[in-house]
Amino acid sequence: MQIGILGINHKSADLSTRELFAKACYKRLQLGSEVVLEFACVPLFTCHRTEIYFSAEDLAAAHSVLLQLLREEISASFEHQLYAYFGYDCFLHLALVTAGLDSVIIGESDIQRQVKLAYQQACLYASFPSPMHYLFQKCLQLGKYVRSEHLIVSKQISIPHILYETSCHLFSTKPLPRLLFIGNSEINRKVIAYFRHKAGYEITLCTRSMHSAQAFAVKYALNLLLWEQMNQWKEYDMLVSGTNTTCFLLHWQESIPKTRLIFDLGVPRNIDPELAKHPHTLLLNMDQIGDLLEKRQKNESTGLKQVERAVQHKVRAYVALFQEKSIFQEKLLCAF
Repeated sequence: MQIGILGINHKSADLSTRELFAKACYKRLQLGSEVVLEFACVPLFTCHRTEIYFSAEDLAAAHSVLLQLLREEISASFEHQLYAYFGYDCFLHLALVTAGLDSVIIGESDIQRQVKLAYQQACLYASFPSPMHYLFQKCLQLGKYVRSEHLIVSKQISIPHILYETSCHLFSTKPLPRLLFIGNSEINRKVIAYFRHKAGYEITLCTRSMHSAQAFAVKYALNLLLWEQMNQWKEYDMLVSGTNTTCFLLHWQESIPKTRLIFDLGVPRNIDPELAKHPHTLLLNMDQIGDLLEKRQKNESTGLKQVERAVQHKVRAYVALFQEKSIFQEKLLCAF
């Protein structure tokens, strides 16, 4: 199959390099950018990975074009921290990603939505060859299959759970802390729902669009803060930022903030790491949160390897089926 991937994730690179890679991909390859490629391309952005799936007659040449585009945006050396797969290996990788078997949280469900959204949005901007449609549609099917047929973990340690647990350790006495969330993103919505279910926190959401947040704010009894009022963040005890941005939203300030706990869920990061220097403020980014998850996560599935082998078996079958159809179509065309 003429498919390939060029990517970076939490296993292959540190957060700083992943940020550079993500920013470069946002600028040069994000849907609607001015760059026109001669081959099909689907960028996938998640908290812990940035990947570019592509299809071309000459995969090596397409791979070189992508690297050159990224080199024009990234001055530091980064190539050695990337991974690239082609054909069956690319198919298997996306299948494992979509099934949540290649995530910090084994069995993570949100990755299925993110892969589907990346594929659907890309289809709005380009006409893809059959290998690309086949790749994404079958991997999305595999993701559903794994979650419905295999118990990956019986107790999933999620990002909202880790954030809540950390806040309980830091704010162990009453009154409950005042929480500020920056960005009406999917991850922030999940964390807000978790915190609202656990305790009666006073929660405020700072968002670019008040209109899109109104129904959610009513459902979870949130206060809303205008984007232009973000400078009030220092008045809150705890802050969670998870929005798309290519520059820091909050920076070091000489005045000591009231905020004692800050979670930066953005990649690229939303918060200037210099804020961690405040002696009474704890700032945790996605890599540090990932470390907490890995320490806490208990793989209670005794059959994880069996699940991976089942995925490998299905991927081999899908690739063989695609190749058989391709050969049949070629013979049919030759007959005419």
